[in-house]
Amino acid sequence: MSWVKSILLGLSISLMFAAVAQADAVQKYYDEMRKFFEGTHWLPLIIPRDEQIGNVYNIRTFQFVADGKTCFPKLTIPALKSTVLPSRTLGSNINGALAVGVKDVAAAEAQLGVSDAVTFQLLEPQVMAVPAMTLVNLYDSQRCKFLEKQVEATRTGAALASDTAHLVLGEILFAKRNILFTYKDNAKASAEVSNWQRLFRVFGLNASASIAAQSDNSVAVLTPSSLPVAVRPAFVPDKFPDAQIGFDPQKAAVNWAPLNIEDASQQQHLDELTSKFGDNLPSSAQMKDF
Repeated sequence: MSWVKSILLGLSISLMFAAVAQADAVQKYYDEMRKFFEGTHWLPLIIPRDEQIGNVYNIRTFQFVADGKTCFPKLTIPALKSTVLPSRTLGSNINGALAVGVKDVAAAEAQLGVSDAVTFQLLEPQVMAVPAMTLVNLYDSQRCKFLEKQVEATRTGAALASDTAHLVLGEILFAKRNILFTYKDNAKASAEVSNWQRLFRVFGLNASASIAAQSDNSVAVLTPSSLPVAVRPAFVPDKFPDAQIGFDPQKAAVNWAPLNIEDASQQQHLDELTSKFGDNLPSSAQMKDF
């Protein structure tokens, strides 16, 4: 093997391992959010993307498909209502950039050091919700023809055999994020205050987050504005429309039903959706376009 091929091979291997490492950061963050919401049947968001009621996403990859204002043009956005979340604090070393909601994870990581522990809290949680049948009755088939079969299946209760499926947001959980980064080295903690301030300038976070040294070895980041942190669909499938959406030759029939969060079977279906999302997470390098 020539020295050029050796270098290229080495570079390819390095890039491969780098990609794996970046993907691991996203996967770890999502796994920690799943633990945070365990038992609540919320689908955790990786980062806020200005989610709105009626927004439509690919149910497999959670890629954005259509705006709620397009598919449900007469929808009136409801007011936020206070809710209660379990009192839970995560102490694992989750990715700081993702915890704050920065999409460009790789660039953000270049600005930040690595903390020894992270404590993540959601403060003042509020919910925005619209009943499924309200959305069904406001649906505009001319604007979002692709969603018609799924909406009708929800309306009538008839099984739907299809090679595509979409998630329509019916509930959104908003909260302030309070993240505490702890370091064994006090000097490192002091340096990280400057690193975070630099990151805020780079990503324009000054208006939406604040930072302060809490002690000699910790730094706190607070987002004073409530941001989307988790969602629930308006229509719930009785089974995941197969892990291979678009590649299911049998096109197994799926029954859609309006969300009833008190229904134990629907709770199980929501948890399955959460698990499936974890199987199709973007890598850190893909987060900017997610």
